[in-house]
Parts: sequence; structure tokens; C-alpha cells
Amino acid sequence: MSFTDTGHSGTRAVVLGVGAFAQAALRVFHDAGVNGQAYLTRDYGHAGPLGEGTCVDHRLVPNPCAWLKEFAPDLILPMSIEWALKPWTDEFLSLRPPILCPSGEALKLERDRDFSRELCVQHGVPFARSFFVASRVEAERKVRETQRPYVIKNPLCSPTSPIHTIVCETPAETLAWLPRVDDAEGIFSDAGKRGTSRW
Repeated sequence: MSFTDTGHSGTRAVVLGVGAFAQAALRVFHDAGVNGQAYLTRDYGHAGPLGEGTCVDHRLVPNPCAWLKEFAPDLILPMSIEWALKPWTDEFLSLRPPILCPSGEALKLERDRDFSRELCVQHGVPFARSFFVASRVEAERKVRETQRPYVIKNPLCSPTSPIHTIVCETPAETLAWLPRVDDAEGIFSDAGKRGTSRW
């Protein structure tokens, strides 16, 4: 049974996430007359979404597939790609969910920044010039050579990435941040605010 064969009337939507994202999505759904609910995917950021409507906590329902099948949403809006890393991902995808996110090989567009950049270059799509360095030491050397600020990111996008986006406005600020980042997966940098450079 797919989500669209349930016989439910009215538009239904589910947001996968927490915090301000889930709260805002639920409010937009409500304002549009959509029956929106949230599956809270993390252990924090529950107050906002709970104030907007019905929420299901991942700690109480570790696998949302049965709940999603029963609720039968017309749209599933994920906050991030973490749903694709869960033990229930294969079961979820077998339900052919109406999720607004790539899956399978297409998920590389979301997860792997360098893959996305290479694909854009191959097809003439503008993309911020960006670079990958394997270690903090290599990144520090590049900053000292160029005397420019950088945007620091993890090469793979994930809620569990050791580095989240850090926009640096000066070379000194970049050098101050680098010792604080975990370079286990390398460091990826791209264009940022006015004058911010790339590796």
C-alpha cells in the first residue's frame, strides 16, 4: 500500500526534524490548512514544534514507518538527510514515501559537497569555487600562504559531521578556528561573505 491509496481526505504533511525548522514548517502547514505533524528526530528542540501541533518523539517511536503509513502524508519534509542514515531507511523507502529529498545515488547531491561541485562543473552550472584539504595542518598552511579568510565546512554533509559551517571574516579568525575543528573527514572550504576566500 502506498501513501496515496489510503482514502484519507484533506492534505496531510509530516516534517522530520526539531527546533525552529519543525516549528516553522508546522505553522506554515497549519496556516495553509494542511494537517501537519512532526516526527522529532533528535533529543532536543522539542518545545517549539510541540507548541504548533502533534509531534511523535523518536525515543518513543524509534521506527516511524508504521505511524507514517497510518497517517498517510501527502508530503514528508525532512530538516536534514539524517533519515537516510537510520536503521529503518530501507523499510521507509519501500513504502515509496512522498519525501521532498533525493534518495539513493541522488542523495550524494546533498551529502557530498565535492561530488555536487564536480557535477556542476561538468554541466556548466555555476558553483562557488571550493577546495578540500585533508588536515588542519594543510588548512593552516593555506591560510598563511594566501592571507585570506575562509568558510570552514565538513566535506560530507550530516547532522553528525564533526565540523559545521564556520564563516570566518579574517585570516586570523580562520586560524583561530582551525585548531578547534575535528579534521577526521578532512576540511572543505568554499566562498562565503564579502571577501571570504576558498582554500
